[in-house]
Amino acid sequence: MSPGWLPALRALRSEALPPLSLAERGGVTPLATLADAVTGAGDQLAALRAWNESGRRPFQTGFVRPLPLEQVVRFDGELPVGAGLHDGGLLVRSGVSGLVWGTEVDVEDAYRIKLHLREVDLLPETRMWVYGESGEAKGPFGPEVVVDGGLWTPAVAGSVLRLEVELPETPIADSGIGFTIDAVAETVRLDAAGAPLPADGGVVPKVDSSCLVNAECVPDLDVPFIDVMQAATALVFFVDGSRLFVCSGGLLNSNSHLPFFLTANHCISTRASAVSADLFWDYWQECDGEVNEDLSESFGAELLATGKESDFTLMLLDFVPPGRSLLGWTANPEAVAAGTELHRISHPVGDVGIFPDTYSKHRILEDPETCLPGLGGPPVDDLTKFGYSETLEGGTLGGSSGAPLITDDGQVVGQLLGGCGPRPSEGCDRRNHDVDGLFGETFESVSTYLLDPDGDGFVPPPSEAWLSTPALPGFEAQTRIVAGSPIAGNREADCIPETLCLSGALAGRSEVFIKVIGPRPNGYLWVQISRFTPAKLEIWLRQTSSGEINYYILDAIGNDTVDVAGLQDRQAFVP
Repeated sequence: MSPGWLPALRALRSEALPPLSLAERGGVTPLATLADAVTGAGDQLAALRAWNESGRRPFQTGFVRPLPLEQVVRFDGELPVGAGLHDGGLLVRSGVSGLVWGTEVDVEDAYRIKLHLREVDLLPETRMWVYGESGEAKGPFGPEVVVDGGLWTPAVAGSVLRLEVELPETPIADSGIGFTIDAVAETVRLDAAGAPLPADGGVVPKVDSSCLVNAECVPDLDVPFIDVMQAATALVFFVDGSRLFVCSGGLLNSNSHLPFFLTANHCISTRASAVSADLFWDYWQECDGEVNEDLSESFGAELLATGKESDFTLMLLDFVPPGRSLLGWTANPEAVAAGTELHRISHPVGDVGIFPDTYSKHRILEDPETCLPGLGGPPVDDLTKFGYSETLEGGTLGGSSGAPLITDDGQVVGQLLGGCGPRPSEGCDRRNHDVDGLFGETFESVSTYLLDPDGDGFVPPPSEAWLSTPALPGFEAQTRIVAGSPIAGNREADCIPETLCLSGALAGRSEVFIKVIGPRPNGYLWVQISRFTPAKLEIWLRQTSSGEINYYILDAIGNDTVDVAGLQDRQAFVP
């Protein structure tokens, strides 16, 4: 598929300021104040430094810090009649029956911070914003970004984050509506000049960045599609567990022209990380050295498909700022034939922090010396799934992970896994080679999204044989357990209450539990799926009264994985 430009309608989103900016009013004290990272998180700074200096991937850029005291916020008990302090913030009445609540969290000397909420139970129409000292708001967002009962807010620059929550109506007593504020994620990467923060944190490894090439200074005649490449590429910050990482990635064209975003599996591999993502666009530098400070931003993504087989992740972005382009793609193996010269835009991290749009040129090797199998998880010695290239111009460092590899005519053929060679973390050492997951291998997993005119990637149920149980009235299901050849799930009569139990190849051994809970206070029926197999699961759940079908995918996990996580959809069906 050829590259193109994203239709303007996909760039529209409300950027309205928070309705009342309550946290700035007199008498409202911060809900929590944290010391600077050197004082309050020295062990995490040291761990971050050790992670990056060892060359581990992806590049770590921050960490999660718990609040000194968690704050439970509930809107269903004794509420102020007019305006008043409530659960660590200011609560006021808005409109006929609505409520607005605001608070502030301060982290001394932070470069950028995000706020975490857990036990989130909010009405579907709830709207939330965050903003910093500049007053520029991020939002609105709401229950749609909740994963397993928690959510990360968008990040705001600086040391102050203000949260504002607008409820459309006053919850009924004892409804449980509210959340708990328990942590912040702090980015300690850069100040305005590109130096690490805090100043004595020492979080940037000393690597040679002398080979890096500013993409703004590459002539269009040499790389005709470089403007498309730059407009499609973003810098991605995301939370994974207790750490904050940075990678690169790019937008792909499709029949639906939706903003599908390609990056690496070793960067983002879970729905929680995808939803937490902050994306920064238009990070470029003039040839005279002036850096563009007017960055465009996106927040949040839906994880569509991911896999270690070619180290890929495909996400659908909630929205994108204007001026984006869409990269073409090809699954033709001839596009990565030995000797082919290819291009890349990425955001490597070096001695002065994260570099603006950086260009590199590569040539596919015919008979490379492959890395040891298992580097980063995938079988990187399989040349049908991974391509090796020598660097002809520029280079890649930590932070470049996930950046697309692109042909002369603007088509993606892979995305960066990392380096291979005597010093793989040294991107300017020409003895090293870049290793990319090949799009030809990825295509089978993402084709339903890219080729579907609607772009929703919905896979129809495999048969007309739906399974049901009196324990789950009003619902029926189909399940496909994929470990080699797909196996249809079979209903097990011996099951726990209010649950549909399904087995795979071995009758009598339930591998999937499906429950429908509610209606819950947020107005929805919840779906809870528990798994007892490392195999990939596909589940179709149909509500018989409405005919609505929800399709769920639980990706395969390693056989040695201890946490066999399931899935909870808190907005699954309307009663």
